[in-house]
Amino acid sequence: MRILVVLSVGALLSACVSQQYYYRVSDGQRSDATPAGAKQVEVDKAVCQGEAAKAALAGQYRMEGYRVMMVERGCMAGKGYVVR
Repeated sequence: MRILVVLSVGALLSACVSQQYYYRVSDGQRSDATPAGAKQVEVDKAVCQGEAAKAALAGQYRMEGYRVMMVERGCMAGKGYVVR
């Protein structure tokens, strides 16, 4: 059951994030402007999606999709990215 929840959260997050771009706070450039930047943002997104999935499963109740998305955005902000 938990695996199904994790997969559902992952699908939800990928659907929400795929229409947005992450920008580096330091220089304001799109994070996927270079191949190295694109690879790094994919790694950071995977880590943050994992954090969001853990947060969704940690509570006594299932987190709403918006709250899960905010956990991921907060994680990405901690890594120096903003969403625009």
